[in-house]
Amino acid sequence: FALKLFPNMLPSTFQDNLKKEETMKKELQMRLAVAGFLQDTLKEMADRKTNSSTDKSGAKEVIEFIEKARVGEDLPNDKVIRIAQ
Repeated sequence: FALKLFPNMLPSTFQDNLKKEETMKKELQMRLAVAGFLQDTLKEMADRKTNSSTDKSGAKEVIEFIEKARVGEDLPNDKVIRIAQ
């Protein structure tokens, strides 16, 4: 009788919801880890370019790139490739 009134009360429904939540949490943790890695890498690149006395304009470019990435602006592919080199 209760199942006719509340068909979503089956244990399998709860397990599916728990699995979805677990996968979402794992995916979020992975995204945060990748974002942290990228931020650390960009900071390291900026520090290296800042320390080299021959390429001060490149250091400014990397720092501006980092700021734009933090804000969430769209970054053109050619600029990403130029910074990566």
